[in-house]
Amino acid sequence: MNELYWERVKACLREFHSLDPSAARKLVNGTRAAFVEPSDGYKPDPEIVEHIEPFSMACLIAQQNLSLEKYIEPYEAMLEKTKAQAERERERQEESKSLSGRLTARDLAGRSWMSAGKKVSSNEASTSKKKTKAAGLPLRKQKGTGRKKA
Repeated sequence: MNELYWERVKACLREFHSLDPSAARKLVNGTRAAFVEPSDGYKPDPEIVEHIEPFSMACLIAQQNLSLEKYIEPYEAMLEKTKAQAERERERQEESKSLSGRLTARDLAGRSWMSAGKKVSSNEASTSKKKTKAAGLPLRKQKGTGRKKA
């Protein structure tokens, strides 16, 4: 089921029904579970369920019928806010996926300057160290190079 939809339902429960985040999460998770494995055997189509406004779904869950007309401005603001949050999260996930397939400066910093049992030339090691430093990552400390404290 659509995560954005259910995030909006939780936001409605918090903002318009004055539930704390933990209670809102529990109610939404329970409702979603009822749609996945209903006790009466009738399983509604998730697309049909999600055609109900999140505001109305929150009212059903909270068993408190509020007038959308009364709350339309804060409701529309909440819809925009949750949409923006979802877009930022999606962008963050896409960026994370694109980075996971590449060798990063952090990877280079964690590796020894050996490659497949062969020594890496000092020029190659220097270039990798420069890239690591340029990325703002600490270089690995060499053993035995620190001064002993007296």
